[in-house]
Amino acid sequence: MARPDNPHSRLVFWLKIALPLVALALLSSMFLLARSPQRGTPPPVSPEELAALIREQRLRNPEYAGVTKDGAALRVSADLARAPGGGGAGQSAPSEASAEGVAADYALPDGRHITILAGQALMDRADRVLRMAEGVEIVTSTAWRLTTQTLQAALDRTRLVSDGLVQAEAPFGTLTGGRMEIRREGETYLLVFTDGVKLIYQPRKQE
Repeated sequence: MARPDNPHSRLVFWLKIALPLVALALLSSMFLLARSPQRGTPPPVSPEELAALIREQRLRNPEYAGVTKDGAALRVSADLARAPGGGGAGQSAPSEASAEGVAADYALPDGRHITILAGQALMDRADRVLRMAEGVEIVTSTAWRLTTQTLQAALDRTRLVSDGLVQAEAPFGTLTGGRMEIRREGETYLLVFTDGVKLIYQPRKQE
């Protein structure tokens, strides 16, 4: 290969060789000096929290789904669930599990829905019942809204029973009663109030 004769041509010739070499050296130094990315470390767990996780067998965001005997699709979810003790070597698993931030939904065969929200709940697998407490709220797709302190919701059939005073807002007014039950009779679902029922009739105005 003939070398260029004039100074300008010689400069261009050597720059064509030198510049790629410089670029290659810079890239190599970047790879050599670059630090490997640090992986995110998990948040610290105190000994008390670790012991509680092992002892109580906590589970975050659990879900339970099934179909009741009367054909309703049931789904239960929670923010946190735990099994209270037991379940160790040589012991049978506990039949109850507690939960926080609970939501249960019954999708009835006729298309209606019953949704229950509660701050806490206890699922008894032996009795097939969900015992809900702390600000229990029941909302139906037919515009009913009920509140009570405690509620028992069956897991194998559509049956909800309040253990005490219940207040309800209905499309036609407000209701209070010492006890409330939602159950299926034949092909019909009933909402029954007992024990000192009071009704304030306030029909909604037509717009």
